[in-house]
Amino acid sequence: MNNIPEGFDSDNNVEFIRFLKYSQRSCSELMSMSYILSDIYQIKNESRILYKKLLEERKQIKGFIKYLKSIKK
Repeated sequence: MNNIPEGFDSDNNVEFIRFLKYSQRSCSELMSMSYILSDIYQIKNESRILYKKLLEERKQIKGFIKYLKSIKK
């Protein structure tokens, strides 16, 4: 989450996109961690909910990156 405002402050879409990609990768890391949570703590339902929320967040970030690339600043 901290990568998004850091990139936004750059006043440069190329730099902002770079930081959004960091955020997207962080979502992927957390999605991976949800599997670990499920395996270690046996909380399958909660980890599925977390995974789905992260998947949606990653899709939103990806869509925002696509939008920023289309508007050239």
